[in-house]
Amino acid sequence: MKIFWLAFLVAAIPLAAQKPQQVAARTEISEVQAQHQQVTVARASIQNVEKKTDARLTADPFDLMGNTRGMYLPDIGVVLTSEVALVHVTGLSPFHMTISPEEKVSAHKRKLEALPKLKEAMKAALVAAAAELGAVPINEKVILGVNLFYWNWEDRSGLPSQIVMQATRGQLAGHPEAIQVQEY
Repeated sequence: MKIFWLAFLVAAIPLAAQKPQQVAARTEISEVQAQHQQVTVARASIQNVEKKTDARLTADPFDLMGNTRGMYLPDIGVVLTSEVALVHVTGLSPFHMTISPEEKVSAHKRKLEALPKLKEAMKAALVAAAAELGAVPINEKVILGVNLFYWNWEDRSGLPSQIVMQATRGQLAGHPEAIQVQEY
């Protein structure tokens, strides 16, 4: 038994004398995980922004078709989405069975007039959201995407199906003109 312990000790001495080696991949993963753990955006603050965005998108003439939904995506920022009709348009019903050509033209004209108002409301909502979401890192984005609702009989010429606005939280705080606008 003494020989066993002596052999064990002789084998273990070089192991104890070796310098421990670091594995780079493990270090990088733990740094990324630590970075994600540091940023937490409370669901309550996102819900508050959702409600305030809804209030801006229900202003006349817009018709909010569904509540705004938001989520925080680490390393990206906060993404808010909503669905809006540019103006309230009466659809088909048992009491309104056809849409006249005049109604179609009027609806299209009103929607073209409302489009710039929606863009301004969206910009104001982005700036307000950036101010509310102080937990979001300044280099991450606040993004607002709005899907536009149309009846199948409507003329959609000159009208987008979707508008997406985005900027970093830092840009929104100091330079709202930096907002990127994309229409699809």
